Amino acid sequence: MKLKDVTIIGFFSLPDRAMQESYPQAYAAAMNDIPWDLGAGSCAHCGMAITHHVLVLDKGVKKCIGTTCAEKVGCDPEQIRNRLTSEQVAEREAKRDARIAENNAIAAKFKAEEDARRVEFADIIKILEEQGTEFHSSLARQLAQGNLSERQSNWVVKAVIGRRTKKTDDAAHELQVRVCGWK
Repeated sequence: MKLKDVTIIGFFSLPDRAMQESYPQAYAAAMNDIPWDLGAGSCAHCGMAITHHVLVLDKGVKKCIGTTCAEKVGCDPEQIRNRLTSEQVAEREAKRDARIAENNAIAAKFKAEEDARRVEFADIIKILEEQGTEFHSSLARQLAQGNLSERQSNWVVKAVIGRRTKKTDDAAHELQVRVCGWK
């Protein structure tokens, strides 16, 4: 028999009988905290005596069932193993969904920035990719993702302008400033 719309609202275990001999006051206090009015000590599903209880809410009625029966009636085994209430699971899933949404927003932001840089540096990226080497393609990808280092910019200058001379020095410097993001 499957229970419909079961919500796990808590867990508890009966204290160990060895505790009764060693720490009688603590055992008595633990026994007083047990919800006997909900049928603790036996499973509301199968009637077996149980030590470890899953407290469920079924159609507005609180019941104590054993962990094995909880799995049999449709409760999530991982939730039972980790002793998570349905509320805790919902909270965990909400946090996970929020993290995923935040990560997607960050990824979209980076993608938009990369697309904007690809447009801004399209002329340089095209020249680098036309070189036909993995090294130059890597420089093109890095330029699309962000500013280059001074050493990388020297390679870009060589690919775009050629050898640096007195005649090309101003153009080379302007290109370096552009790809390095210097002001």
